[in-house]
Amino acid sequence: MIYVGTGLTNTLDIITGGGFYTAESDNETVATAEIINGTQVQVTGNTAGGSAAVTITDRFGQTASFMVEIY
Repeated sequence: MIYVGTGLTNTLDIITGGGFYTAESDNETVATAEIINGTQVQVTGNTAGGSAAVTITDRFGQTASFMVEIY
């Protein structure tokens, strides 16, 4: 679980995978996610009191997911 404040960001390094990553939040009203610098995912908190699942996918279709809670 990653915790992010409303209007704030949290940046995480991607340490393994096939590159050419994409990131997707299942609830963009609560949190958005984007790939920056090619190997980092940046999560932005949009709505306090909610949670979202973020999924990172590499060029081979391999995925990793984590939960984000916004405070």
